[in-house]
Amino acid sequence: MLVLKVVSPMRTVSIAFVVSIIILSVLQSARAVDGTFDLGETVFDPSEKFYDKTKSPFIFGVGVGYTDNYNPLLEEDVKSSSLSATGKGNLVTKQEEYWFEAKYLVQTSQFQLADNLIEQSDSFSTFDLGLNNRVFLDQRWSVDLNARYTDFDERIGSGISQFRQGIAENDSASIAQLSASVTYGADRAYRSIQFTVVKSIRDYDDVNVYSNSFDLEQDVVSLYSNFRLSDQTQLIALVEYRKLTYEFAPSLNSNYFRFLTGTEWLPGGKSKVLALIGAYQRRYDTIDNTSGVNWELAIDLYPREDMLFSLGSERRSTSGENNENSFDTIEEEHIAEWLYFYSDQWRFGLTAKLRRLKYQELLQDGTADDLNYGLSTQINLSDHSVVNILIGTNELKDETRGVDATQNSIGVSWQYEF
Repeated sequence: MLVLKVVSPMRTVSIAFVVSIIILSVLQSARAVDGTFDLGETVFDPSEKFYDKTKSPFIFGVGVGYTDNYNPLLEEDVKSSSLSATGKGNLVTKQEEYWFEAKYLVQTSQFQLADNLIEQSDSFSTFDLGLNNRVFLDQRWSVDLNARYTDFDERIGSGISQFRQGIAENDSASIAQLSASVTYGADRAYRSIQFTVVKSIRDYDDVNVYSNSFDLEQDVVSLYSNFRLSDQTQLIALVEYRKLTYEFAPSLNSNYFRFLTGTEWLPGGKSKVLALIGAYQRRYDTIDNTSGVNWELAIDLYPREDMLFSLGSERRSTSGENNENSFDTIEEEHIAEWLYFYSDQWRFGLTAKLRRLKYQELLQDGTADDLNYGLSTQINLSDHSVVNILIGTNELKDETRGVDATQNSIGVSWQYEF
């Protein structure tokens, strides 16, 4: 995934606001450091930026929050307060012929429920560790060997329990991933060709009746290329093959092919346009193949130095997602954001994000909507210390499964960078 998932560092700085939403909502879904892991099929992002020595070796954060509807699909109008703590960082060393990076994240959160009649999960934790190695064979050739492991709890109402009625115990899982890449190009930001193979295994604990249906083993082979025509224009192309194997839901097994191509354009100043379009095909053993169009679009416009408008749109095919009966799920995500940089200390923002899932099942099709919108304020107390305040609303709708719920939240977090 190149754009418009939290997984994609190719996005511009405005997407940091979306990241703050995830942090303030106390990790509602399984996103590890820089989003390398998610609940869909994104296991490889050729645009991800590794080996950044400007990132801190240790960042500590705490947050408090309030929600007016903790788990509306089980018990409505249960209010909750929360406390969370996070530690993360990047350790980077660069030698002439060898680079190494360790990326880690530890996060825990505890909710206090008020007036609930049904006992339900109220604490969630995540551990994530990534080890990246790059060996330079000469000025143009390099080899990357990466390993990553994450163990996470999903907050009820997110991940594979999203849109499900009557869930009292949260799902937990681990993901292990190994990847190897060979890259040709003296400067990856200018022009390069990268061949990658990935092995990824996702294993859910046997908590709910549906949990093991989402155990997934993936084998990925991809070829990525970028070619900069000028300081303003870069061409991008990705060809990818995935073999997906679901141990307990074999009807979801498929061979997935996709192609994306397009351009990144810098019209002037800080503004940026990234537009990719392509196609996919998903092949099955027992049912008819599916195919369609993919696209990824990200636009950042700076009408003034202190103001940013961002628009994004993505369409992709996935399988499973949060519906074990859907052999092919079309996921569309659209985001609009406005940021106002009032001063070096103060920043204000508005954002709205709609994620629509179109399920294709053997007996029926369905659609589910996940809408988030909110207000944010960021206060930079110093070069190392920042406070984020977020007021947000999440609306879930799925007519097929009888879901129509709204959740309002407010959160305050403080982060210190050592």
